[in-house]
Amino acid sequence: MKAELKSRTKLLSAAAAAIVFLFVQQAVSQTEEITVIRKELQSEVQAGRYEQAVKVSERLIAKLEATYPEPNEQHVAAYTNHGMIQQSMGQHASSITTLRKAMELASVVPSVKIERRLEIMRLLASGYDRSGDSKSARDAYLKAVDFADKHGLGKSAEAFQAIVGIANAFARENNFDEAHGYYLKALRLSFSLFEIGSEGRNRLSISRLCLVPKNSRNRRLLEEYDALAKELSENENKEKNVVHGKAISLGRPSYPSAALNDRRTGTVYVSVSVDEKGNVKDAVAVCSPRPFWKVSEDAALRSKFEPTTVNGIPIPVKGVLTFNFLVQ
Repeated sequence: MKAELKSRTKLLSAAAAAIVFLFVQQAVSQTEEITVIRKELQSEVQAGRYEQAVKVSERLIAKLEATYPEPNEQHVAAYTNHGMIQQSMGQHASSITTLRKAMELASVVPSVKIERRLEIMRLLASGYDRSGDSKSARDAYLKAVDFADKHGLGKSAEAFQAIVGIANAFARENNFDEAHGYYLKALRLSFSLFEIGSEGRNRLSISRLCLVPKNSRNRRLLEEYDALAKELSENENKEKNVVHGKAISLGRPSYPSAALNDRRTGTVYVSVSVDEKGNVKDAVAVCSPRPFWKVSEDAALRSKFEPTTVNGIPIPVKGVLTFNFLVQ
């Protein structure tokens, strides 16, 4: 009897071990499959195939939810990335739903870092902004900045983007006094966060140029901003031994015949990327009358600059060229 009981106990132990082994093996298999999907998603995004990427992203989310019923950091990251892909495709309304889900999950997963939560908040605000819901965008940007300040992230790149977002939202509402305060705050941050001629600084310049009209009512605000920009730039030039490249030659755009016949006028701002040798490698017209875009971009590409240097080393920079079209 004892021998039979001992034999049964061994069989049960062996069966239990087999079940545990199979469970572990299945868990490993699921993890490997998730890794494969992630690599596929990364490949599609890097190749710019966003339509395919969003389908792979949906598969990843479904697999994660099937494998891990309880929310964790992987779910939050997957929904966040899915929202970013949707924004890259112009699906801003859909991205809002996705990023709200990411926020909801982040609130119940204690291990999600504060930086990740701020990133989601800023992306959600951007979704509202791009979908045309300016009020929700402004409120979401404000919430993100308050969150950043409260958690010691007020001087982060994510906070900077949210501050620019608030400033732009107020400027679109013609509330230039409120916008001005945030533009000044963003300007100060841009010099502490970003290198000379960076994308961050360039984005701030373009936003303000496009949204704050240069009329007499806003002259004081414009002068105050320009004075601070000059002061910060001069301090930076001394600290880092910066020599800004001057224009050797600036392309002159031809006046489009249709615009000339209609006596159309306008100012065109062209965002340019200048390489280490001073050549304009990329030019994109922004927030300007469309008939003047092509000729302005072509003129910008024909422009040539002395190299901008830091401690004698040439660096690539970004900037804005302005072209005015006036009928004599």
